[in-house]
Amino acid sequence: MASITNLPDGKRAIQFIAPNGKRKTIHLGAVPQRIADFLKFRIEALLSYIIAGCPPDAELSRWVASLDGVMLAKLSKVGLVSQNHVVTIKSFVESYIHSRTDTKAGTQGVYKDTLKNILAYFGENKVLRDVTRGDAADWRIFLISKGLAVMCNYT
Repeated sequence: MASITNLPDGKRAIQFIAPNGKRKTIHLGAVPQRIADFLKFRIEALLSYIIAGCPPDAELSRWVASLDGVMLAKLSKVGLVSQNHVVTIKSFVESYIHSRTDTKAGTQGVYKDTLKNILAYFGENKVLRDVTRGDAADWRIFLISKGLAVMCNYT
């Protein structure tokens, strides 16, 4: 469905045929082949969901949510993601909880309690991409103040 093109200047691009029948190109720059292969796989997955008319699965949604603005803009330009694709911390964690069908009811309860604490600290509209390492450290301190976190430093 998609192909990697090696350009003469050492850069790579991914080309695919969009659902409207037009050839689209995403320029990747000078990335290693394994990165180009990874991106090709993800682009093919996004394209498959679009063709099927289904929303992407949780894993693919998390990947899109983790993208920086540059790659997100490139995917948006060729119609693979919505122009307004903004993932909040709430939707990201809810998607994760929903995807964990391998856990018992007690674990699901812990996940839901964790979500409540995340929302109490960050609010419902905090954009996932805007969460910094410092925000995470501050959230940990918030949890400690509520008696909910271990006093270990994993950084």
